[in-house]
Amino acid sequence: MSKSLFEVVILRLLLALGFLTRIPIPLTSSREERSLSSLLPFFPIVGIIIGLIYHFCTLILDLILPGKIVAFIIVILTVYITGGLHLDGLSDTFDGYFSGKSGDKMIAIMRDSTIGVYGAFSIWFILFGKWIFLYTIVISENLEVLALFPFVGRLILYQVVKSYPYPSGVKGLGEKMKEESSENSFMIVLITLIIMLISTYFYLDMILVIILSLLITGVLVNLFVRKISYKLNGVTGDVYGASCELSELLFMFFLIVGWGM
Repeated sequence: MSKSLFEVVILRLLLALGFLTRIPIPLTSSREERSLSSLLPFFPIVGIIIGLIYHFCTLILDLILPGKIVAFIIVILTVYITGGLHLDGLSDTFDGYFSGKSGDKMIAIMRDSTIGVYGAFSIWFILFGKWIFLYTIVISENLEVLALFPFVGRLILYQVVKSYPYPSGVKGLGEKMKEESSENSFMIVLITLIIMLISTYFYLDMILVIILSLLITGVLVNLFVRKISYKLNGVTGDVYGASCELSELLFMFFLIVGWGM
């Protein structure tokens, strides 16, 4: 029996949640329903769910632990709940980009299972940066913004996937994301973005800072991605992960600076 539109949307949302996190989703689905291109529009919504988990965990931990320890635990949670999926892409991207190579040679470096100096540094940089910024947010008691940065990371990831070609002849998960998704995919993301902006209505003093932080973050991440795309004649799945991690960190930075936390 065919599923209704509502059932398909909920199923794909849950499958996207299972793909991007360690949360077990014991569902049966068709190959088409499991395709990454069909799950891609739901990535920003998954970001909201992840952000709400961070928010509520912080609310509880903040009652019993000092801010620095709370921030440290949340950083560990960001790695655990996602399985380090995007961090892996970040380290591979940095190893490849700073190798001075391009094309197939750069791809080979990015696919090497061993981590290089630049890859290790990128992971340290992201985790340490998140700890600093999360601590700043925790002590400012503006915990509601914790629901935003995972959303922004996956929103910009979606935009990067849609905006850049995939290198020809390169196989990987990123290639499956680039497959044509349904014509309604953009509408799903647009509706999600509108809902998030409407939700900030109750924080009118924040909305301009949130929008500007999102725009500046998007511009900077895309400048970086364009440089990689020039070297590779496209963008791989590793770069998708890097764009997510960098977007999260930059968005938090500009939000903190703009709001004067």
